[in-house]
Amino acid sequence: MQWTVKEASEFLKVPEDTIHDWIQQRGLPATLFNDRYHFNRIRLIDWALENQVPLSVKNGSQYPSLQSALREGGIHREVPGDNLSEVLRETVGRLPLPSGSNRDLIWRMILAREKEGTTALGNGVAIPHARHPIILGVPKPLLTLCFPKKVLDLKAPDGKPVHSLFILVAPNIPSHLHYLERLGHALHDHEFFGLLQSRGTDESILSRLTSVEDAIPA
Repeated sequence: MQWTVKEASEFLKVPEDTIHDWIQQRGLPATLFNDRYHFNRIRLIDWALENQVPLSVKNGSQYPSLQSALREGGIHREVPGDNLSEVLRETVGRLPLPSGSNRDLIWRMILAREKEGTTALGNGVAIPHARHPIILGVPKPLLTLCFPKKVLDLKAPDGKPVHSLFILVAPNIPSHLHYLERLGHALHDHEFFGLLQSRGTDESILSRLTSVEDAIPA
């Protein structure tokens, strides 16, 4: 899906002049065609997550809530591993995937994203596969939160080690984009982010996600 400058400015909640400035100064990904900039939605979301730019999201979706997706995927604590590869392998092994899923392939798919550049977003959070969706025949979208036993140095833009990893498994591209946008929105909520930092209880994290989504305008 290609967006115009106007649509990108509405999505990122900034004036159109700022969009033009970000293209030149902050590497906002855009394609110039017929003297007009166009934007790929998934690359725009990925850039916004990496640059900690808030996203404009709305309620009224046919998809289950972000909190429901996290309940399906689960919150995993004290995940062992001395590096990202080991932590991801352990986490993928815990995902509630359909029988027969090739977990080794999924692990390699997620890990491949890191080769294109750090997947750490800053402030201790990482989403290793944002630009490369994991699309499987799952009956419901799965959002998994992993708290590594050891914080990970993923060369984040702000230099902070990663304490929270998210993995999203979706049945199709539209649902992947939907949950990625909502997760990006939630990460700008101070209370939700504080619960990630303090590794709050499962129910406190899930409850806060519900509150964040309920506050999204229709």
